[in-house]
Amino acid sequence: MVALSFDDGPDLEFTPQILDILKRENVKATFFLLGKRSKMYPHIVQRIVAEGHSIGNHTWDHPILTKSTPQKIRAEIQKTDDVLFKIVGFHTYMFRPPYGEATTANVFQITKMNYKVIDWSVDTRDWIASSPDQILNIVNQTVKPGAIILGHSAGPKQIQHTVNSLPDMIRMLRAKNYKIVTIPELLNMKALEYE
Repeated sequence: MVALSFDDGPDLEFTPQILDILKRENVKATFFLLGKRSKMYPHIVQRIVAEGHSIGNHTWDHPILTKSTPQKIRAEIQKTDDVLFKIVGFHTYMFRPPYGEATTANVFQITKMNYKVIDWSVDTRDWIASSPDQILNIVNQTVKPGAIILGHSAGPKQIQHTVNSLPDMIRMLRAKNYKIVTIPELLNMKALEYE
């Protein structure tokens, strides 16, 4: 099994295209959402959940946690949680640090807030990718059983390469006999969302 994950959304350009592809291919993924963007586009968050994908907290506006105070980190996470709860009616239990950067103290603080910190093992580098083929080559060369693949569902114009590579990525993973699942399924985490 492998999991597809997408950070920094939602938006009105790339996230809907990614959702359309996942729906067409009957694939479920995990989206780590920014609170600020979720507040702007609640209907996209609702669509993500309605179509069976998992969601996680990715802070309010993507600060570098290692340069943030504990108070700032708590506020970033709590504000996002409040917005997501208003939109979907449950609290998520997954958290991904922006840039994948967190100190031991950051992780301890976040886990005390009842979150599981989730990173990745395959970085598509889609935010600087020069082509869809570059993304596919990275995934092809680095994917292993149990991999969590990082992509983005919002960001610079290069994220269109993520959209364009996604159908071929799904086909490639299936050709390698991988089952594509959500992170909770991959990590055998019970559904810990709560009202």
